[in-house]
Amino acid sequence: MIWRFLNRKILLTGFMATLMLLCGNIGFAGKYGMNNSDTLNGNVIDSINIINKKLSGFSDKSNTLEQVNLLCNKSNIYFRKQKFEEALLTANQALIISKEIGQERFIEKVTNLICRIYLAQELYYDALDYLYSGYSLAQQIKDSTKLSWYMVTLSNAEMQLGRFTESMEINLRAIEYFAQVKDSANLAIVLRDQGVIHSELGNFSIADGYLSHAKELFSNFTDSLYLGLIYQDMAALALKQSDLFTSEKYVDKSIKILSGVNFKMLLRSRRIKAEILLHKRDVKTAIKLLTDVLEKQRRVNDPIGQTSTLFTLGNAYFIEGDLTESKKFYNKCLRLASENSLVFYTRGAYRSLARIYGMERSTAEAYKSLLNYVNITDSLYNIQKIIDANRMENQLLLRQKENEIHSQRELLLVKNAKLKQESIKRNLLLVISVLLFGVIVFAYREYRVKRNANKLLLSQKGETEQQKNLLEQRTRDLTDSLNYAKRIQKAVLSVSQQPQDFFHDSFLIFIPKELVSGDFYWFKQVDENRLMFAVADCTGHGVPGAFMSIIGMFGLNQIVSEDGKTNPGDIINSLNTLFNASFEQREGAEIFDGMDIGLCNYNRSTRELLFGGANIYLHILRRSNLPPASSATLHASQEFSLYQVKCDRQSVGYEAEKADFTTHSVQLMEGDIIYLFTDGFTDQFGGAKNKKYKLSDFRQLLCDNAHLPINKQRDILFDVYTNWKGGNIQVDDVTVLGVRIP
Repeated sequence: MIWRFLNRKILLTGFMATLMLLCGNIGFAGKYGMNNSDTLNGNVIDSINIINKKLSGFSDKSNTLEQVNLLCNKSNIYFRKQKFEEALLTANQALIISKEIGQERFIEKVTNLICRIYLAQELYYDALDYLYSGYSLAQQIKDSTKLSWYMVTLSNAEMQLGRFTESMEINLRAIEYFAQVKDSANLAIVLRDQGVIHSELGNFSIADGYLSHAKELFSNFTDSLYLGLIYQDMAALALKQSDLFTSEKYVDKSIKILSGVNFKMLLRSRRIKAEILLHKRDVKTAIKLLTDVLEKQRRVNDPIGQTSTLFTLGNAYFIEGDLTESKKFYNKCLRLASENSLVFYTRGAYRSLARIYGMERSTAEAYKSLLNYVNITDSLYNIQKIIDANRMENQLLLRQKENEIHSQRELLLVKNAKLKQESIKRNLLLVISVLLFGVIVFAYREYRVKRNANKLLLSQKGETEQQKNLLEQRTRDLTDSLNYAKRIQKAVLSVSQQPQDFFHDSFLIFIPKELVSGDFYWFKQVDENRLMFAVADCTGHGVPGAFMSIIGMFGLNQIVSEDGKTNPGDIINSLNTLFNASFEQREGAEIFDGMDIGLCNYNRSTRELLFGGANIYLHILRRSNLPPASSATLHASQEFSLYQVKCDRQSVGYEAEKADFTTHSVQLMEGDIIYLFTDGFTDQFGGAKNKKYKLSDFRQLLCDNAHLPINKQRDILFDVYTNWKGGNIQVDDVTVLGVRIP
């Protein structure tokens, strides 16, 4: 068993959930010896009845500590029988009573139990608040064993949720702590987690360093499971770098060690072996091995292992050219990955399905799968997360160098003190005849020691300063590049005329996600009566989206000013041609470069509005007693009605449908309010349940505030977005344009 670490006198009490996470979430119930039966046997029912009888004998304010213990025992009984709802309900009762008592040790005990219940169901998001609360309580009660458990478990939970920055921050703090208290078991685990994160981020050399260090520590332990797992990770890392020889060497070691130790982990190593065979184009043998592995994983109930094997089978059949079988296994992988919150395999399955649908010319399905892939990839690997990860690594490196210099300086001081003491003792025993000689020898030795010490300190200080300057220069270069891109985009937007130049009663909300934005707005005076304006959302955000937005604004100015086109549908068709020519789009490609846009041509003398849209609708608010502005009514009240002018359901630059864009004519009236907005507002996660802001709620918000001045409407929209977002990360760029027709 893993617990042979206890023979090395390492304090690992309460460490089971950490090991469950370490081993890739191998059925928590199985790891803890839980009964898989869905029913409670007679002995368990008797135990619960005894506890309930004791609980019924207490008054509301008597023996509360004993009540907490009894409720915890009852919850643990349900927990061992996998009655998670009953276990959680009972544990929460214990938590309420323990908080009334106010003793941190009891609160932490119950909090830890709730964490384990959620982790057993792999509900990492639900467990997260309790994990952070328990970590804080462990610090207050100074329980080093619990503190170690929370750090390791928090790191893995954040990693499972794809929050690499938070996981790495905890890992780096844990590495320093475990190294300081000489807890090599937990140190090896967080080093392994850190290596896996860097492997996912593509930092292969850094990942290899962490995994190699973890392997050295695991080699000192008596339980071979750890060593087998680290060889499994190193095999996967080598495979990502297409180093088949090294990968095969490590996976063979992993299989040899895990045989007879842990069957689930053995099957996962055999899956890596099959993936190596695929790289060698031995597809038949690989499929045969994968089919055998999948059947055995189903037998031992390993959903995470099944997910990875299903994904690899999809790859195998794709290489063989059997798209039907490949798609079947990718869809099975997608369902299982979604059920178990395995974002990496969900991302991979969407990408592979998009590729197959593209080859089958199922453009709608391909676009849907690719959009899901891009969204997941952006949440996991956006540039801000990579910058934060590198910053934390650099800070740790600097602290380690400073600590090394400080330690060496302390050692030199101790050594000098010892030398002085020894010299004094010798000098007391020397006769006067050799006193002068002894002083000369001592002085000479002192001179050499100090000279060498000064040389060593100067050399290390110079090296540290050089590395520090290099890291600071890299950070400055990256920041300067982003700020320069921001200035370029700001300058381009400033050249475009602003809404207040044409409409006194108007507002614009423009909130970029990064320093630069993939959204943009555009205004242009065509003649004395005609003016044109647009709101657009380009592919991605940050620097890539900003480049796309500059191309979009350039295209609009060229088409209107040089080509003389003013019809919105014709202008968008020309933009579509420009994007296709610029980015060489083709069906089946992994990334579609393009944009969504809503474009208007307004005649101030007649109040006629021509509109064309690519995935962005035009919304019109009008008093309900006036003729309708459009046939599509979204909301109606006694005072105001909200109408929608449809757009074309295709993006600029995506030529799969090859259909012309349509121009709609709308006769506006004095007092009408028109709105154009991108999807950044409604896609934002937030609120009490951390869900998206619904489009229907946004439309209702427009109607509820239609009677207010336009500037007040802007303030309300901005406040609603800010409060809804709260402390969450901004999902996308936000642009909302509102204009009241004079």
